[in-house]
Amino acid sequence: MPAPAGTLRRIDKGDDTIVFFADEGGSWQVGVDWRAVFCAYFASLAQTTDPEEYASTAVALIDEFESYDRDRHLRAARAAGSPAQKKALRGA
Repeated sequence: MPAPAGTLRRIDKGDDTIVFFADEGGSWQVGVDWRAVFCAYFASLAQTTDPEEYASTAVALIDEFESYDRDRHLRAARAAGSPAQKKALRGA
């Protein structure tokens, strides 16, 4: 998983290790451009993982951070993946 995802998870956890000035803190307030992040991340992930790991990692990150736009991000994951990785994403 990318390092920024770890930081976002710590923000969502809500402990006192990160100071966050807001009435209701959460990673959603950071303003991540998930379309750009996922596009770049999927391209890198496709080059370094086997089809099953590619599919499981891509789906897990989409579901954790941007599930409401899942279909769009799955299309981006398919576009970045190899034929075998695209096949592994079927049914996701």
